[in-house]
Amino acid sequence: KMVKSATHKREVLFVKPDFFVVADTMKSRDGKAHDYTMLLQMETLDVKTTPSSIHGVLSGEYDLYILPLSENVKITVESGKKKPVSGWFVGRNDKALHPASTVKITAKQQMNHRFVTLLFPLKKGAALPTAERISETDWKITFAGENYTLNLADLKKNFATDQ
Repeated sequence: KMVKSATHKREVLFVKPDFFVVADTMKSRDGKAHDYTMLLQMETLDVKTTPSSIHGVLSGEYDLYILPLSENVKITVESGKKKPVSGWFVGRNDKALHPASTVKITAKQQMNHRFVTLLFPLKKGAALPTAERISETDWKITFAGENYTLNLADLKKNFATDQ
């Protein structure tokens, strides 16, 4: 019998009309610290990273801009890796397996960890979104001319937009 050493819960919220919030909560079940990794797949090899953001340059009208709000994480990107397999894509429009990008956001040696990641469909040439921590649980998000206040303590009851 296989025993799960950790649990994973995902919450996804869409903030109309602009972006997504993905919250992944990892909890140790065995009383030990773990390395937790959140994966994001992108069908592009053109991925630019900074210590705090990921910008996937896509072929259409929009790119994907990713802002992890979690602290003490490392961002890496893998493409076309064979051992272990990572950074490949086969999709409904292109049936051939081909290299793509797997974005890895990793937190090392944690008992519990909560990844909170913002996903922005970004029109080419548009201003980049920003996220500024304003309290222990609150963030100010600025995107497409709007300001949003995001409360990480309870994702389901928030999203006040500053108008």
